[in-house]
Amino acid sequence: MRYPKWNNYCAIKRKDNAVEVTNNLLDESFLLPTDMVLWGKQLDGKTNPFSIDPTINRVTIRNWLKTLDAFDCIRRSRVLMKAKGTFLYSIYIPKKITVNMCVFFWLYNKALQLLFLPMLILGIYYFSTHPAYSSGGLYLGFIFGLALSMLLHEISHACATLACPKGRFFEIGIGISNFIMPIAYALIDEKCIKSKFQKIQINLAGIESNLLLCGLSLLLAGLFPETFSGFFLGIAIQNGFLGLLNLVFCNGIDGANVISLLLGDNTNEFINKSRGFVFSKKKRQKELNKGITGYAIVTAAFVFQFLQLTLPALYIWNVLSIIEVFE
Repeated sequence: MRYPKWNNYCAIKRKDNAVEVTNNLLDESFLLPTDMVLWGKQLDGKTNPFSIDPTINRVTIRNWLKTLDAFDCIRRSRVLMKAKGTFLYSIYIPKKITVNMCVFFWLYNKALQLLFLPMLILGIYYFSTHPAYSSGGLYLGFIFGLALSMLLHEISHACATLACPKGRFFEIGIGISNFIMPIAYALIDEKCIKSKFQKIQINLAGIESNLLLCGLSLLLAGLFPETFSGFFLGIAIQNGFLGLLNLVFCNGIDGANVISLLLGDNTNEFINKSRGFVFSKKKRQKELNKGITGYAIVTAAFVFQFLQLTLPALYIWNVLSIIEVFE
């Protein structure tokens, strides 16, 4: 990207004497002059902004670039964010989403929903009945599995979004968080999607893809016990880790987003109540006296709190697994 490029997550809508620009990433809208925005939409990162329209003088173009930059309508590189301990870099920005592509995304999304659990069960069963004999390639499997699990996770979120008629996908990228933690991200927009089921699937798609690949890798590890079992086992461990990690009900995690969709505005209230049910016998007994509904709520509270506690445990387990490879 040699020159400024219009951010594709900025949508425009013409008004009377201006254009309303909506930044879907920040969920903000503002009005800008029509001629400025129409000119800015032609910025593609490859064309010199001063050569787009020779009739516009250079001073005006410089002022327009400053204004568009101030409103985050343009970017000058693939770097989405550069802050203390965080660095996000875009690796794919779609130019145009066609109907045929949406059909493929729909089929991929349906395949995830139908196959992830059977494949996981088959993989676990086959691997447990055909133990691996070789640990060679385990370290390589960890590295490859980490990259594959993160990218596939975010790609699946994007595909699930585009499988919905009103879902939008802006870009996918990789980066670092907290100075050392590798991450991947997908910028999507699901605000116009009304179906709660579709929104839940968008959040679960990444988990489903990781568990599917975990099962497939375990199956392959069992099929090739003397040659590639270590490599496929490393992939399975990383995908299983990321899938389980995203089921933990902590803020910003896919599992928490699903709970928020199911409970709506009552999510924080349920979190506070669940702690009370777990740590207070009096509150727990009061809820149990309500019958089967109370038993269901208390059971959900224990599951909720258990999954929250598994977050640090999963991190420690994954780190210890990698350290063991070096020894």
